[in-house]
Amino acid sequence: MNQVARVFVVINLLLSVAFLMAAATFYHQNTDWKGKAAEAEKAKTEKEAELNSQIAELDQELKKLQDDLNTRKAKITSLEGDLTTEKSKYEAAVEQKNQTERKYAALQKSHDLAVSNLEAVKNSVGGLEDMIENYRKRAEAAQDKEREALDK
Repeated sequence: MNQVARVFVVINLLLSVAFLMAAATFYHQNTDWKGKAAEAEKAKTEKEAELNSQIAELDQELKKLQDDLNTRKAKITSLEGDLTTEKSKYEAAVEQKNQTERKYAALQKSHDLAVSNLEAVKNSVGGLEDMIENYRKRAEAAQDKEREALDK
């Protein structure tokens, strides 16, 4: 590379640096980057505070829902206990009904047996009454014959 080219490269480099410094100066004068950074930081802080308050509200809502869930679970457990108790009462009532039905069936058999025995006793009494009536008739006939025999 020759001497003239080297000089132009150095001049180009110096002019570039000068242009860059001038552009930075104009940019700094026309733009308040510190203010914008402060505003951005302030907006970020406000947004963080807003989001934190939303998170706190949602945490409270979540806690309230969790408490409601626990209350409902306790109520379900209580109702399941009541259901189990009622089922056992129902089963006891069904068993008592079955025992009562068995007792009724046994009593019905006893009743039927007693009725048939009563009918047999009635038949026996009827037969005895017939026998007594026949005996009375024969006794009267015998007395009548005896009277007739005595009268003759």
